[in-house]
Amino acid sequence: MKLPHCFSTSILAGCLLLLSGCGGVSDAPTLVVVKGKVTLDGQPLDTGNVLFVPIDGKGRADAGPVVKGEYELKCTAGEKRVEITSQVEADKPAADGLPDYKSRIPAKYNRATTLTATVKSSGENTIDFAVTSK
Repeated sequence: MKLPHCFSTSILAGCLLLLSGCGGVSDAPTLVVVKGKVTLDGQPLDTGNVLFVPIDGKGRADAGPVVKGEYELKCTAGEKRVEITSQVEADKPAADGLPDYKSRIPAKYNRATTLTATVKSSGENTIDFAVTSK
């Protein structure tokens, strides 16, 4: 039995509408705004990056730029390990003749970080960091 074109189109549209509603709840994590200041040796860090990584290893890491000593990013709530990076051009070029870069921030603030922060799921999250070059 052949169905009229309008009937089959209506069924298809209804199925697509029904399927698009499946799942109901979004799997996307809830993000909150985190902002603050970053100083290096007491002065605003002119440029760099800040990274918030879940301490429990579950969930996503969130990052944002540091510009003129300030950062703002969207992040998931929870206990975080914080990494701060900033690089400057090295005195000597790399072996291939291109510019080489070195970190201005010691490893204890990035790859071997000792910095932590608690990001709250509601309310204001202003978290400042004072790091030193030594």
